[in-house]
Amino acid sequence: MKKTPVVFVTGATGFIGSHLVRRLLKESYNTHILYRTTTSSSRLDDMLSKTTKHNVDICNKKSLEKLLKRIKPDYIFHLANIGIYGGKESPDEDVVNVNFLGTVNLIQSSKDIPYKFFVNTGSSSEYGRKNKKMKEDDSCFPESMYGITKLASTLYAQNFAKKTNKPVLTLRLFSPYGSYDDPNRFISTIIKQALANKEIRLTYPKNVRDYIFVDDVINAYISCIKNGNKLSGEIINVGSGKQHTIEEVLNTVTKLIHTKSRVVKDDTITRYESVIWQADITKAKNLLDWRPTTTLEDGLKQTIEWYKQNY
Repeated sequence: MKKTPVVFVTGATGFIGSHLVRRLLKESYNTHILYRTTTSSSRLDDMLSKTTKHNVDICNKKSLEKLLKRIKPDYIFHLANIGIYGGKESPDEDVVNVNFLGTVNLIQSSKDIPYKFFVNTGSSSEYGRKNKKMKEDDSCFPESMYGITKLASTLYAQNFAKKTNKPVLTLRLFSPYGSYDDPNRFISTIIKQALANKEIRLTYPKNVRDYIFVDDVINAYISCIKNGNKLSGEIINVGSGKQHTIEEVLNTVTKLIHTKSRVVKDDTITRYESVIWQADITKAKNLLDWRPTTTLEDGLKQTIEWYKQNY
C-alpha cells in the first residue's frame, strides 16, 4: 500500500500558510503543523482537526529535532515569520529570532531527515530599491529589519543546500492578497471601507507593487512537490510579473464595489520607494512550470466576495 506523503508546515495559521494547509488537506496529504496556543487559529479553525498539531517553538532546536525525527516529513514548507503589522515593524530582536534564527534551527534540525525538499519562504523586501524588474541574481539592499532577516535566511538556505546537496530552495514572494489576509493590509483595508461606504484616504498613490492572488501563490508551492528535488539552492520569484500603483488598485476596488465612499488622495506626501516593484518570473516559468493565472481584477473580485460573506 502506497504511503501517504507527510508534509510539515510552519506558519500554518498565517495568511499564506493557512491557504497552503487547506490545499494540502484537500489533496489528502498527511499534514503536520507547528501550532502555538498563543497564536490565533481563526484562519484554520474549521480545518485544525484534520491536521496533526505540534506545540513546539521554532526557536527551540532540541524540541524541533526530536519532533522531526519522529514524524520524518517528506516535504517541509517553512512560512513562519514575523514582520510588519499595521504599518509597524516588530522589535528587532523578535524579527531576528524568528525570521533568521528560527530558519537556521529548522534547517539544522531537519538535516538528517531524508526529505524530498525543503521550501523556505522569502520576500521581495529582500531586494531593496530597483529601477528594473527584480531578478533573483540581483544584488540585494534591503531597507528594513524584516527584509534583512529574510535575505539572511535565503542566503543561509542557499549556502546550506550547496554545501550539503540537500534539496532546499526559496520561493521569494511579492505582494500576495486574497481571503484571510491580515485585516490591516492595504487591500483588505480599502475593501472593508468601500463595502461600508466609509471615507478612504490614500497617501503615496503612485507607489507600486507586484500584487499576486493567493491561489496563484499556493500553486507555486504545490508545483514544488513535482519539481522541488531538482532545484536545490535555487531562489525563485513568485509574483504576477506586473506592477500596479496603489491608486490603480483602489480605483479597481471602488469600481467593482460601486461604493459611495469618498476617496481622498494625498499625493503631496511622498515616500521614496523602488521605482520598479515587479517580479521577473522567468525562472518560475522555466523551473517550476508555473505561471500566475489570475488577473488583478479577477483576484480582487474574489477577495471582495469573500469579505461580503465573511467579514
